[in-house]
Amino acid sequence: MTLIAFQGEDGAYSQEAIFETFGAEVQTLTCHTFAEIFRAVESGRADLGMVP
Repeated sequence: MTLIAFQGEDGAYSQEAIFETFGAEVQTLTCHTFAEIFRAVESGRADLGMVP
């Protein structure tokens, strides 16, 4: 299953955009900062990152 990192808490607009773009089948990873999103993708912890 695809794991997509985003900045914010569950229910944030970015998470809604992920589900709208990729469907409900993906999993999401909450991050506190945009830099954390990029680190998650670079390290392989997340498959993709969603940034505004």
